[in-house]
Amino acid sequence: MTDQRLSEPEIEALLARLELGPEVLERPLMHRAAAALRTLIAERDEYEHSFKLYDFTQLSCLGQCEEEFVNRYLRHLARPEPDASAHFGMAVHAGVRALFDGLPQEAVEDAVTVAWAGADFSANEKKAHLTLTYAQAVVGAYHENYFSKLQPFEMVMNEQYLEWPERLLCGIVDRVVRSKADGQLYVMDLKTTGLYLGQAWFEQWRHSLQAAIYLDLVERQLDFISPYETVTVSNHVAGFMVDAIHIDRRGVPRATDFVRAGPFAYSQELRQEMRELVKTWTERARFLRAHPEEAMKNPRQCYRFNSLCPFFNLCIIDPSVRNDAMQMAVTAGDYEEVPWIPSNRK
Repeated sequence: MTDQRLSEPEIEALLARLELGPEVLERPLMHRAAAALRTLIAERDEYEHSFKLYDFTQLSCLGQCEEEFVNRYLRHLARPEPDASAHFGMAVHAGVRALFDGLPQEAVEDAVTVAWAGADFSANEKKAHLTLTYAQAVVGAYHENYFSKLQPFEMVMNEQYLEWPERLLCGIVDRVVRSKADGQLYVMDLKTTGLYLGQAWFEQWRHSLQAAIYLDLVERQLDFISPYETVTVSNHVAGFMVDAIHIDRRGVPRATDFVRAGPFAYSQELRQEMRELVKTWTERARFLRAHPEEAMKNPRQCYRFNSLCPFFNLCIIDPSVRNDAMQMAVTAGDYEEVPWIPSNRK
């Protein structure tokens, strides 16, 4: 029979994980309780895992490459330097959020500056145009394009974190608006992109997992807590709108860089099909949380958007020494441990 005895420091560490002190057990009982403590902690961990929520960013990464998902969202690894495009988009989002909150110009500019957090991408030849000045100019042009005229909708929700624990889903929805034309609700999502805003780019939003997830999250939120709607108004969300901003190397925004498209309707049958896909991926995410060693690599995703995956250098190392190499890379500062917190992405 395997010896279940643990050292006193090991038992105290187990108790600490349960937020208990060693005084709760009399010393003659400590070793007999070791196995029970292990079981209790395992059950608690499984309970926490079962209520782990996933946003579209995580699920999209999972569908792209399981190994990348494990590295990013289970091992919490990230490069020390921020992704320039994502950082720029975050700063623009902060400014636009402030605009819809009705804040004065100075406060809007401050919101962009705070989100920018002193970043500098001048050393990156392909990203040198992404500056704080450009971000401020984009937000200013957005205000001029849209806020200088009467908005065709009423604001219902402005950049809010939503959850659906029963489906293990969460996400930050940019905006929910009610159209003045038809009185219906729509999700409106802000996108900054360096891609050309052609017809094909907009068509993709007719079949978007992110859109389907947001429609469901919003409907659940409005059905459960709706301080601004009455029972006579339907909380059905009629579709998804894209609030697109084109970003390029000019570093100066033009009126044509701002395009709103949609609404794109999603039938109940299509949304149900998307829900089944989400269910499959959330179940896979839960499995990998318990068994990260089972993650499958997808070499076809190593190179995308003109750059290598940030974990490429780890994936090409022999599996027998990969974990040791990963720890060495973290110690050397090649990666940082940065937990992804979906509710705190503002």
